[in-house]
Amino acid sequence: MVRKESIPDFDSWLSALPDRLDRYPAPHIRLFIASCCERQQTNYAAFAEDANWGDPTLLREAGDILWDVNQSLSGSYLSAIARALGRATPSTDEFDSPLAPAAQEAAVCLQEGIEFLTDPDPQRGVTVCALVRDAIYLTVERSSSGLTSDFAAFLRTSELEVQELLQQESDLYILSQFRELTTKFIERFRQCAAPQGRSNLGLQIQ
Repeated sequence: MVRKESIPDFDSWLSALPDRLDRYPAPHIRLFIASCCERQQTNYAAFAEDANWGDPTLLREAGDILWDVNQSLSGSYLSAIARALGRATPSTDEFDSPLAPAAQEAAVCLQEGIEFLTDPDPQRGVTVCALVRDAIYLTVERSSSGLTSDFAAFLRTSELEVQELLQQESDLYILSQFRELTTKFIERFRQCAAPQGRSNLGLQIQ
């Protein structure tokens, strides 16, 4: 049972995360990354609809690859997916949409996840979590500019960060309890990746 009061701030979490992830086998870290990426899919899709730019189908394909732990894919195919994700990554300098930072980090996180499959360095999991933190902060900052007080923006950022940290802590705890990653377990774990069907920005997943 993970309690809200047991969760540290995001910087402390990221500092401790390398040692924590080192205890997990690569397939478990892969699922942890997949879960972090899953909560960003709708953020990218919402940006693509708002900006009329992007490739949500590609991101969904990349996310599905991460979840399919028992599938073996060629290095050339994975490299092609990673390059395509690079092309589908929006620049926050080119788009005014408040969701541009979240869409950018969603695509980059999936690149890290795909690259983890050929280079299973636990640090990639830490990088993904840092990008998630940046997406939350930058999106709230851009959305709140000129519309609300700095304190209100701080509260919203803190709320979203705590929710994300609770989910990450829960994911790691659950993964620590299962040595064997059966198809049934992975399906259930995936269903729980986005609680109440919402992204890590609170957007509804369709």
